Amino acid sequence: MLLREMFSPLGGPQKDETDVDWIGDLKFFIDNNDDLLQNYLFPAVKKHKAHMGHPRAYTIYIKPILKCKEKYVEKYQIEDSDSKLSKDLVIELAKRMADEQETHIKNKDYNKVAESSYGKYWCSTDKKWKNRQGPKQKRSS
Repeated sequence: MLLREMFSPLGGPQKDETDVDWIGDLKFFIDNNDDLLQNYLFPAVKKHKAHMGHPRAYTIYIKPILKCKEKYVEKYQIEDSDSKLSKDLVIELAKRMADEQETHIKNKDYNKVAESSYGKYWCSTDKKWKNRQGPKQKRSS
């Protein structure tokens, strides 16, 4: 689904219209698909944390974007996807995403999510509140 199709009943592309922002649409698709974020983008962000400030950090995002592109093309049955979403456009998107994610990493946005994801618990040994490192485990009997 193209962005303009979603927000306007009249915004759908006409038959002779070819002016579509394919990269913007792919980015919207990635940003609003939890499976893609979890399986492709967040692992790339984790690698990016180790290479903060590197001028070629955007290359970490190229493979995940290509995987997401495959899912996008498959879901919406886009013909001639290699010309519409060329390698150069994918690299441009990777640079844009790397810049966005670098900002999030610098703001420690991902640390806040990790801290609050699993909740807090009272540690009776240390006598203080701690953040869970993972999901709460059930005791097996």
